[in-house]
Amino acid sequence: MDDDQFRKVWNELSPKWPAGFWDDWMREPENRKGRHCIRPEISRTKMTALGKKGASKGQFFDKHVAKVILNKAPVTFTLMNLDYLLNPTYDLEFDRMVYSSPLVDISEVNATLAKGEYKSLR
Repeated sequence: MDDDQFRKVWNELSPKWPAGFWDDWMREPENRKGRHCIRPEISRTKMTALGKKGASKGQFFDKHVAKVILNKAPVTFTLMNLDYLLNPTYDLEFDRMVYSSPLVDISEVNATLAKGEYKSLR
C-alpha cells in the first residue's frame, strides 16, 4: 500500500475508529469492504504491559498477548516480491495449504500443542 492508498483508507476509517476491540471491528464487512488484513507469521511488534489496557481492555493480555515474541531480525519488505499476496494467487495457495493439511480431531490438536509442535492442521 503506498502513502496515498494508506491516507485514503485512514481518512475513511479514522472518524469512526472504536474505543476498544479495533481488531475485531476492522474485520467487520462494512469496514473491511473486501480488503484483507494481512498478519505476519512472526510479529513485527510487541505489546508492553502498558498495552494491557489496549484493544481488548486487558481481557486477553495475560493469557495470549503477553506471550507474543518480538521478531528481532530486520526484514526489508520493500525489496520483497509480495505478489503472492494478491488474488487469485493468494486464494489458490491458501486453499491448497488448508485442504492439503491433515484433518484431525481436537485431541490430536491438543497433543501436538502440548509437545510444542506447531504445524498445519485442519
